[in-house]
This record gives sequence, structure tokens and C-alpha cells, in this order.
Amino acid sequence: MKACKDFEEELLDYSELTSGAREAVDVHLGACTNCREFLDVLSQLDTALERAYEKVNAPAGIQSNVLARIETERPLRPVSVVPEFLDFIGWTSVAVIVCALAWPIARDAFIETSLPPVLATVALCACVVFVVATWVGVRVYSDLKH
Repeated sequence: MKACKDFEEELLDYSELTSGAREAVDVHLGACTNCREFLDVLSQLDTALERAYEKVNAPAGIQSNVLARIETERPLRPVSVVPEFLDFIGWTSVAVIVCALAWPIARDAFIETSLPPVLATVALCACVVFVVATWVGVRVYSDLKH
């Protein structure tokens, strides 16, 4: 038993429908056995829930307490970009230090040995890929810690 997709929401809110909407649903219920069965099951479920919880009473004033708490609750602050910016500055500093330390080695290896420009470019690209991969790895590790 499955209600028609077009009428499922209306059947769930059947008791709260306006007269025009209820009339359209009633016309459909006259022709659709699945929707009639679905509405019957919903009615039985509502009745069973009302019986099961008829003796449960909410404490007096709960609605006003909840509404007051909602009004006094501080709204969430928007997410700050400062930590991400400081992260970027820190990792850029690390990359600059690595490049500064690697420059004498790279200068001796590439300039004095007169490597072809293609090999020098490949080596430089490999260094950049290594730095980026390290940065991504550290970021992923730090995200996993949280």
C-alpha cells in the first residue's frame, strides 16, 4: 500500500486541509484504493498515538519557557576566516623558508652542472609538487584531529 506521490503530502495533513484542497483529495480518494488505505492507516496510527500518550502532560509553562529561551539564545556567529588566513600565512612562511634553504643547493645543482632547461624545469616542478603535497597532507591530518 503506497499513496500516490501527488497526494501523499495532502493525506499526511488531511485534517488540516482547507475545504477546497480537501474536496480535491476526497475526489481522488473516491477513485484510488491505495490512497484510501494509506489514509486509513494514518488514522489508525493517529488514534493509537493519542491513546498511548493521552496521560502524558507537559509541565505547565513549557511553551513559554521554550519560546523565551529561543529569544534569549545568542545567534551563532558567522565562521571566521582569520584561522584560515593565519594558516595560509604560516604555510607560506614554511614554503619560503624551505625555498630559501634549498636555493643554494638548487643553484649549485642546476647552474654549475649546466643541466638542460627541461630537466631544471622538471626538478622545479617536482619541488613545487612536494611542497603542495606536504601542505595538503598536513591540512588533512589537522582536519582529522578535530
